[in-house]
Amino acid sequence: MIPGGFEPWKEALKNAIQKEAWIVEPLWEPYYFNRAYSLRPLKDPKNLFQGRNRVILAAHNGVREKLPKKTIDALNRMRVRVEDITDMDFDVNVNAVTPEVSARNWIDKHPDQFKEWLGN
Repeated sequence: MIPGGFEPWKEALKNAIQKEAWIVEPLWEPYYFNRAYSLRPLKDPKNLFQGRNRVILAAHNGVREKLPKKTIDALNRMRVRVEDITDMDFDVNVNAVTPEVSARNWIDKHPDQFKEWLGN
C-alpha cells in the first residue's frame, strides 16, 4: 500500500504497467485511467463498494433559489453516461483540452440529447 494522493498512485500505475507487474489501486468511475490503461475492476463478492458509481450534480446551498426555473428544469433533465464523463475526463487529462472544450465536443457529438435537456 502506498499512502498519498493522486500523483503517487499515477506513478505507481505507470511503473507497474511498464514492468508488466500486478497492481491494485483505489480507482473509480468516471475516471480517465480506466480508458487510458484498459483497467478492470476486481470482483466485490461482499459488495463492499455497493455496486457501480453514479454521477451526482452537487451545488452549494441556496442555488435553487438563485437560478431561473428553466435552468433548474434543464439540470433535472440531464443524464450523462459514465462512459461519456470518462471520455471527457480523458480529453482533459490526456489530450490536454480545457474542460469547456471537452464539454463542447461532447455537446457537438450529442446535439439531440443536449436539446432534450434544454426542453427543445
